[in-house]
Amino acid sequence: MQKILVVDNSLETRNNVQSALASQFDCLTTDLNQDTIKQANEYKPDIILIDINLPDMDCTSSYENFSTLNCGKKVVIIFISEKNDTTTKIKAYNAGGHDFIAKPFSNTELVTKMTSFGALIEERNTLINDAQDTQSLAMTSMKQASHYGYIMNFFKNLFHSSTPEQVANLFFEAMEFWDLKACLVLRTDEYCYFNAPSDNQINPIERKLFVALKDAGRLYAFGNRLLVNDAHASFLIKNMPKDEAEAGEVRDIVAAIIEGLEAKVIDLKRQAGLSLVTDKLSTTIGNVQTSVTTHNQLISSVVTDMMGTMASSFHSLELTEIQETFFHDLFEKSGQRMMSVEQVLLDIQEQLCLLSNQVLEIIEDTKQEEETTSSNTDLELF
Repeated sequence: MQKILVVDNSLETRNNVQSALASQFDCLTTDLNQDTIKQANEYKPDIILIDINLPDMDCTSSYENFSTLNCGKKVVIIFISEKNDTTTKIKAYNAGGHDFIAKPFSNTELVTKMTSFGALIEERNTLINDAQDTQSLAMTSMKQASHYGYIMNFFKNLFHSSTPEQVANLFFEAMEFWDLKACLVLRTDEYCYFNAPSDNQINPIERKLFVALKDAGRLYAFGNRLLVNDAHASFLIKNMPKDEAEAGEVRDIVAAIIEGLEAKVIDLKRQAGLSLVTDKLSTTIGNVQTSVTTHNQLISSVVTDMMGTMASSFHSLELTEIQETFFHDLFEKSGQRMMSVEQVLLDIQEQLCLLSNQVLEIIEDTKQEEETTSSNTDLELF
């Protein structure tokens, strides 16, 4: 029910207005005294009916005093007067009044005007509320878009991270963006625990929490804390918002962040595995090359010794010329066959080199693909 304040020194007028409006409005009447403004501030009226000729207060000062009431809304001021001439009406409108009613007035006229102004006030308040709702929705949308853009850039930067330490730094930058305090564990080949840079080492209690609650589910809330889990990454939010709507936003954000962390830790383990295989393959290739060289030297030495011994022994064996030729050709062919093994080993070495190059190409192609994907997700919103 809308509120109407009547300020008039005439008790009869105040009673008439009260009687006419009481059924449709919350009506307060008063004469002009030292507490009137204070009383009006506490009452917070929607409409003020005020005598234009109050003692010690002309219509202009009346408007200035009552239009600035501390009620959080614009007050409709209607002047009433025993005079009904044009000069008095113009005086009321020039002072800022919204309407003018001449005494004596009929109850029907009074109720009709108040009802009309009441409808206008209701419509105005509806428009104000709609505008505020629209502004609030716009601000919420901009905030969500900003968060979305930050998350996309967070994923982009994760693509370029090559160590757990770099991943942790990105994580804590994100936590600072959302005013969240957190600690982090990345489960690579060895557990890597991180706390915010200003806090340095994670404390023993939080370390035990990560172990004890590893299988407690994706989101585990206790007190004002939230533990976020995945197979290879977990983090603990230490200052969850008390407001449920804000807490819901944080839960949506951390659900996206844990997905990115999990994928990146798996990727780091894959890259480490490929690098290990490549290193071992390179070592194997070097060993094969050394073995080939050693084998060649050994075979060459054996063949040379055999041919030399055979040539010097022919005269003492009393072989015929045909026999000497036969054995000479036999040893020479055997030596050549032994030397042909070198090519087999060289072929193996070449195949291993080819395999090593293919692995390196796969690693390089993966890095380029990640860089291309990350550049396509570079969003700057609001």
